[in-house]
Amino acid sequence: MWKVSPLALVLWGLLPNPASSIEIKNVRSTYGPVAVDRAGNQPTLGGALRTDKKIMAGDFIYLMFDIDGLKVDPKSGQAKYELSYALVDKNDKVVVKGETTPLEVRLPLGGTSVPGVASFIIGPEQSPGAYKVKLTVKDRNSKEVKALEYPFEIIASSFGIGAVVAPAYGVPGQYYMTKFIIAKSALDPKGKTPKVEIKMRVLDEAGKELGTPILKRYPKELPDGLDLQKNNFVPEYFQVYLNRPGQFTIALDAEDKIGNRKASIRIPLTVLDLAKFGVESK
Repeated sequence: MWKVSPLALVLWGLLPNPASSIEIKNVRSTYGPVAVDRAGNQPTLGGALRTDKKIMAGDFIYLMFDIDGLKVDPKSGQAKYELSYALVDKNDKVVVKGETTPLEVRLPLGGTSVPGVASFIIGPEQSPGAYKVKLTVKDRNSKEVKALEYPFEIIASSFGIGAVVAPAYGVPGQYYMTKFIIAKSALDPKGKTPKVEIKMRVLDEAGKELGTPILKRYPKELPDGLDLQKNNFVPEYFQVYLNRPGQFTIALDAEDKIGNRKASIRIPLTVLDLAKFGVESK
C-alpha cells in the first residue's frame, strides 16, 4: 500500500496546477455580430440568439463561441492562438474555407478564455442539404489543438425573412435596429412588383403585445431602384426606441399577398437595467 508523507502533500500543494486542455465552448448561432443606429452610432456587440438550424440560401450563418483553457505566457502575459474554420458538406467536402488567423492578446481581466467568431455567407444558389462548420483552434503557447463541428441545414431560397442582423441587448435611451431582407416575393403579372405586408411587434415576457405594431407595405413602401426580376431580395429595417429595461421579443411577420405565403421570425431582446450597475441612463 502506498503511503504519502505530510511533507509530500504540502510540497504537492505548492506546485502549479497542470495546464487545462483547450476547449471550444458555448457555441451558438446568432443574428449577426453588430448592429448600429441609422446614423452609424451606438454600436452594439453580440447578435441575438438564433435557435433554428435551417439557413436559407442567400442568408448567412454567424457563430459565436468561447475559447477556454489557453496557456498564458508568463513573460509577455499574452495568449497566442490560431483560429481556422471551414464550411463542409455532408461528405466532408470543403465548400468554403475561412482564413487561418494567428492572434495574440493580453487577458487583462484574468482567466484563460477569449471570445471567438466564425461566419459564412450562403450564396443564393447553394445546394440545399446538410452542412457543418468545422472550427479548429491551436494554442500556440501550449501547442494543443482542439476541433469542433457545428451541424446545420441549408434550405432552398423561398419567400421569407433572412439575413437578420439584430443585437441581443440594448440600454434605455438607445434606438434598437433590426436589419433583414425580404426574399423571393411573388411578383404581379407584369413581373415587376410584389404585394407584401411586413409587421413588427414588441412582446413582453408573457407574449403580450406592447405599443402599436409598425407596418410596411409593398409596393407603396418598396425601396427605389430595385429590379426584383434580377435579384429578388429587398433590404429592410425597423427601429425601436428602448424606453425601459426588461425582457422582450421582437416579432417580425411578413405576408406575401400574391403568393399566399407567410414568414415569421422571433428575436429575443434584453434591455439592461443600468441602475443595477450603478450607471445612470442618459
